[in-house]
Amino acid sequence: MSDGDLGPVIAALRARSGFSAEAVAPERVAAYLAARARELGLAHAGAAASRVLADLDEYALLEAHLSPPETWLFRYRESFDHLREYARGRGARGVRALVVGAGGWCEPCSVAAALLDGVGDAGAARVSVDASDRNGALFARRPCFSGLDLRGGVPGFAERFFTEGGDARCAREALTNVIAARARRVEDEIAAASHAGDRFDVIAFRNVAIYLDQRLRAGIFAGLASLLADDGTLLVGHAETNLAAAATGLSPAPVAGAFALMRAETRRTDAPDARRVIGSRATRRDDGPASK
Repeated sequence: MSDGDLGPVIAALRARSGFSAEAVAPERVAAYLAARARELGLAHAGAAASRVLADLDEYALLEAHLSPPETWLFRYRESFDHLREYARGRGARGVRALVVGAGGWCEPCSVAAALLDGVGDAGAARVSVDASDRNGALFARRPCFSGLDLRGGVPGFAERFFTEGGDARCAREALTNVIAARARRVEDEIAAASHAGDRFDVIAFRNVAIYLDQRLRAGIFAGLASLLADDGTLLVGHAETNLAAAATGLSPAPVAGAFALMRAETRRTDAPDARRVIGSRATRRDDGPASK
């Protein structure tokens, strides 16, 4: 396809979506548009490019192709050990969580299960998880998981939140009832929460920032940190910890492999509990094997 067809699409991906240059390599975008033209029965890739720019659903499909969800149930098991311990310390006070750039149901369900297990029955009514992704189609299906979604297994503590049906696991109502999912950009989520004066005990934004350009990434991390409760925790991807720390001033929580950030004063206060989590992994039978 011609540069004239491809240029406006790449410009939109950079300006509208904030993708880095590496994420929107011309060859990769052109290959997608050619394949999409064949799928839609269009005459050429240029026609697919025009449709992407005119149709929000087509644009969302291209976005999803360039930044596929890099998550599965309980990815980074230590992150959820950290959340369980954090929620256990709050007890009946409950926990309010925000999962942005969720990539579907895996992340919200994993966060909800860890928090519910941590607070116990006394605090379950005060656990809430707001989840959003710019691609609303990811939430259209039921929160049932199979194949690669289950590559890390379901830890023992979370088994009670899922049904068993052959090779699939579906979230029970105890889990889905605490999750509110919606289609929304991360930037819009931050703006809406800031306007409402909302604060969250737990925020998860994992394995999305790696696709964004530096300025947008830093702005999102700073915005999310402004929504974090004073003793809150921010979960990021393994390649994003240093980037997030630099943008927010938060410090890594002392839990190896959790990829969690907290305010420095909270980190010091919570260090003994965090060490207990690390030390207990060899003896807790409900933890199961760690995710890769």
